Amino acid sequence: MSGIDFDVMRDELCDVFDTKMWAKVESRVQYEHHRLALAAGVRRVLAIAEGVGEQVVAVYLGGSIAKGRERVDSDVDLMVVLDEASWERRRVARDVSFIWFDILPGWENYAEGRYVPVGYVERVMAEGSEPAMNGVDGVMCVWGQDVLGEVTGVYARDRHEEKMASFWAQLQGNRYCFWEEGKRMGEVYLKSKAAMEVVLFGMRVILVENDIVFECHKQLMTQVRGAVKKPVGIEDKAGRLLREMSDEAMDDFYHSLLTWWEGLGGGRRALEADEMVSLYQLDCEMSWYTGRHAVTDW
Repeated sequence: MSGIDFDVMRDELCDVFDTKMWAKVESRVQYEHHRLALAAGVRRVLAIAEGVGEQVVAVYLGGSIAKGRERVDSDVDLMVVLDEASWERRRVARDVSFIWFDILPGWENYAEGRYVPVGYVERVMAEGSEPAMNGVDGVMCVWGQDVLGEVTGVYARDRHEEKMASFWAQLQGNRYCFWEEGKRMGEVYLKSKAAMEVVLFGMRVILVENDIVFECHKQLMTQVRGAVKKPVGIEDKAGRLLREMSDEAMDDFYHSLLTWWEGLGGGRRALEADEMVSLYQLDCEMSWYTGRHAVTDW
């Protein structure tokens, strides 16, 4: 960070936040270069809005910094809430995100962000996918009207059983249909995709059982490693399956997960074939018709 003149930048950016907000930022953001990049990002967002005549409702700090997982090399994540008309203009123009590498002179990182409408913020916790909910978990309003409020620990159990059934349908469908078809056809793509889906939805089952919100694919294995309730060695079994792509590795992963699942009691079991196929159809092929997200987006 030797390239940043902190005193000069602090003087230039001092009027972005009032004294109270600067104190709040200093209490939540560990590193000075992140504080300055945040202020510079907010200033640029507001300048752009003024230039194009759009209405900014609020600006939030998100990402690892807001969640308290800040590293010295973390980037700065912003969520900019617009009124509906302003956001619609950006949507039509396909201009709803940004990444700025020049946000802070001397800083070798970037600020990135997304524009969202007020309606998105109002609905995301009730209707959004788990990654979408995770995206607002812990965010801090640094400018404007806090239309979201404090959001922490966003996992909701109201769809627990539904998710479990649907994830098992994906697991079983990929294990017994697409994996076997990939082998029969000699299709490496189909077989590889089936293995990836088996691992993905197996890990999603574990996260649901532990009331852990699925953040994103980048963090999936880290999240599973932190879960308490899971089959012994499941992470290694997943790695073996994806490396070897063998029947033995597939059976080891799948049956380890199923044995653990059934051992939890409460009537837990693998789905019957008709139920599995029905859920697979509803959650994938007919999601556009039922108005639900495809299961991969839950």
